[in-house]
Amino acid sequence: MTRHKIPAFLLCAFSLLFSAPGLAHKTAAAQTRTVRVVNALAAPGATASVAIELAAQGNENSAGFSLTFNPAILGNPQAALGSGATGATLNANANQAAQGRFGVALALPTGQAFAAGARQLVVVTFTVASGAATGATPLGFGDQPVVREVAGVNANALPADFVAGAVNVAGALASVSAASFTGTMLAAESIVSAFGAKLATTTQIAASLPLPTMLAGTTVRVRDGAGAERLAPLFFVAPGQINFLLPAGVAVGRATVTTTSGDGSISIGAIQAAAVAPGLFAANANGQGVAAAVALRVRGEAQTFEPVAQFDAAQNRFVPLPIDLGPEGDQVFLIPYGTGFRNRSALSAVSVKVGGTDVTVLFAGAAPGFVGLDQINLGPLPRSLAGQGEVDLVLTVDAKAANTVRMAIK
Repeated sequence: MTRHKIPAFLLCAFSLLFSAPGLAHKTAAAQTRTVRVVNALAAPGATASVAIELAAQGNENSAGFSLTFNPAILGNPQAALGSGATGATLNANANQAAQGRFGVALALPTGQAFAAGARQLVVVTFTVASGAATGATPLGFGDQPVVREVAGVNANALPADFVAGAVNVAGALASVSAASFTGTMLAAESIVSAFGAKLATTTQIAASLPLPTMLAGTTVRVRDGAGAERLAPLFFVAPGQINFLLPAGVAVGRATVTTTSGDGSISIGAIQAAAVAPGLFAANANGQGVAAAVALRVRGEAQTFEPVAQFDAAQNRFVPLPIDLGPEGDQVFLIPYGTGFRNRSALSAVSVKVGGTDVTVLFAGAAPGFVGLDQINLGPLPRSLAGQGEVDLVLTVDAKAANTVRMAIK
């Protein structure tokens, strides 16, 4: 294709467009700034933190507005300065909160202006009604008790658009250790069970390694207190339950777990992430009763694995199968399985009592070939335990106790 020269009159026009001060000033003046609600996500009975942002041009000193909301769903509004409003003075007016109106006014010191760009002015926290239905509840702008306005450094009114948003009320999600079924604390790289409603559109089990981060259209995201968000590997999804791996690297402290189903249904819940959170699996998959474990018998050069549980059809559950410590020359070791303790500080920080008797801990860490599964190698079991019958197995890791499971010794 032949390249043609740009006509001289067009070059002249372009030159005027990009260099004429009057035109450049006029274009900038025509642009309006925006104050907007950043959409938030929260579960019934929890709190919703809603950020209000200013798309600043660099000459704004103050802003005021009233948020309008449904008081049957959102209540107890409280305001705090946002990350982009350091040094500003904040005033909040909750006198009309019962009518669904909450006023906010903030201003930088005299003569100062917000830097150009997106600036978080304020974060308003609401309590979401425990009976709130899932779905979006709108958050708009009004003029009572505080009039909408943005002002410049000379207290002059500046043109601004106010853009509404919403709090999306998600389903409630409860996450617990898949071993102990308690959720006081959860450790990175541990197996977690999450319970809720509409978590998946069908039931599906991961069929290969590495584990997928999406099953049947469902995903799980974990956002830690440091602001890092990670997709969680999934073992299993069903409408009422998801088993997932709490991702490595999750910061210690409060974290948020958000599930999104294939049909768009969202559920959210909070967890407390910890370095270790020991849990022991039970044969009945409920964190109680007989341990999910095997016994290893060493007799001379021979080694044999033996079960410690058997299924009782009459009770429809697993019950302890007594371990026979055997003749004097036998050594019996115990290998219970759990999760949440592979990141222990030291082997010396792991202790186990069986029937109230200390048992030597030979190993405590990741079970080879399994994702998220941990194991403890104990023993040999002291011969003083012979004839004890059903006894408790109590594990403590870094001063944190696991759920108590049981075993039997003949």
